[in-house]
Amino acid sequence: MQASGSENTPQLNATVQALQSADLLQQGPQAQQYIREWAQALRRSTNTQLSDIASELDRLNDLLQTASPDKDRVRQSLQTLAEYTERAAESIGASSGDMQQLSHALNGAANQLR
Repeated sequence: MQASGSENTPQLNATVQALQSADLLQQGPQAQQYIREWAQALRRSTNTQLSDIASELDRLNDLLQTASPDKDRVRQSLQTLAEYTERAAESIGASSGDMQQLSHALNGAANQLR
């Protein structure tokens, strides 16, 4: 998995679809490996904004490891990820449409947890 480039489009699409799922909190066990892979890929980048996203993904992963994740903390983590992703998208510029879509999906997932 790469932190940028068209190789991520299938992974990005799968992430957006998972975030739009009605049973987001129930995906915890299946999502953990997926979240770790994203975090590892982002850490390989030299872009510090991506390392901030990776750190927040680690926090989200920790939250999802419990049998009954704290809805408010998961929502806050998703909102933070959306904010970080939006900032990273803005710094990348014209090629950031996919990242903006991801940011919107993260916000949508956070709103589902209200």
